[in-house]
Amino acid sequence: MSDVADALPVTPQLGEALRRYEDVLRAARRVGRTDPVKLATALGRLPARRMSDPQFMSLLRRRFEQEECLEVLVELLLRTPEETFASIHATGVALVSAAKTGRTADVEAALQGQRAAGVQARFGVLDYINRFHPIPPTSILALGGLKYDMLEADPRESFLERARAVMARADPDGRLVTALFPARRNARVHREAWVSRISFACAADHIFQDAITSGFISGRNPVPEYFSRDVYDVTPLERAREVMAAVPQGRGALFTTFHAGHLTMTRMNFQRIFENGIQIQRSNAAQYARGMISIAENPRSALFSALRMLEDGTPMLMAPDGHWGDSRLSISVLGRTLDIGEGAAFLSYESGCFNAFLTYVYDAGVFVPRLVEGPQKQPGEKYRAYRDRWAQFYAAQIERIFTGRPENIAFRNRWFGVFGRRGQETAGA
Repeated sequence: MSDVADALPVTPQLGEALRRYEDVLRAARRVGRTDPVKLATALGRLPARRMSDPQFMSLLRRRFEQEECLEVLVELLLRTPEETFASIHATGVALVSAAKTGRTADVEAALQGQRAAGVQARFGVLDYINRFHPIPPTSILALGGLKYDMLEADPRESFLERARAVMARADPDGRLVTALFPARRNARVHREAWVSRISFACAADHIFQDAITSGFISGRNPVPEYFSRDVYDVTPLERAREVMAAVPQGRGALFTTFHAGHLTMTRMNFQRIFENGIQIQRSNAAQYARGMISIAENPRSALFSALRMLEDGTPMLMAPDGHWGDSRLSISVLGRTLDIGEGAAFLSYESGCFNAFLTYVYDAGVFVPRLVEGPQKQPGEKYRAYRDRWAQFYAAQIERIFTGRPENIAFRNRWFGVFGRRGQETAGA
């Protein structure tokens, strides 16, 4: 959740709203008045228009936690249940805060009460269920029930029907629309249709991500049907293998992807296609998972382990636009500059492996891999020259997604920050 808070700069208006809460909490602590009920009364209602703003809610939770007043935040959120439980992000903040203050039962009861009253919760592009942690399994399932209640009440037979049912609740975020709509390659697509198709991409990405991760983090397998039935039906393995037939056999292969598009589809299906494949991830948990290399603690050691595996013919997947490693290079996508790790360029150059950009895209009712072969090292080419060619290729593939079919434009935190920041600055100008 802190990722959401850090993705965008704090505007003066937002900073002023947050300072009001900080001032009251600090003044109350100085005079020893820490009763949550009385403090919540003194603070008044949370502004309804801010409740669905993930940046505001994440920063607010952080401020209350820093002041050791999370129970006051829980009290505030419970006083406005209609607004709190109409937003998946606000609900997630309430559940996380409740888990840390012993108020889980109170928040879950209020959530179920609002569900019974027919509340319809909206969610933002970053409101994946596994972003709200640590919360107990009962809270994970309650949050999933709130997010996907339309599927629980009216189960749909196909993944696409489920995504279309959910998309009405998805909020693509006006900052992203402002940044990306003018850059679309197909100028004949009008804004309303483009936003609707972005909402479909968001819904499809969330269903896939939540169906995969919620069972793992809740310890319940299989997950309830309303998350999704077999999400892999929409990513047919036989179509993927047709695409991957272009990959040379008996030679190491490095696939790069990025933290947007249909990332979870790409990661999970990579492992289905290449049973012996290795994924490089930043997470500490990756060092304990089968088929994963963690770069969290020692990026240099992980990089050289990956090089040896590529030289031995292992297929490998990594997303170099993440925050990791000491060596960085800059890429430009739609006029936005972003620093990325240069580990992928290094591995491709040193190993001489096959390298390609890999992502999943929507095609005739299913999602299939798009594979674009990357630049190969030329005889006598110096590393710096190759690295720059590779970076241009990588940036071009990302730009192709962001300017192409809206059904393929889904977000993670990194690119939300890149485009949301500029959209925010434009809106405030």
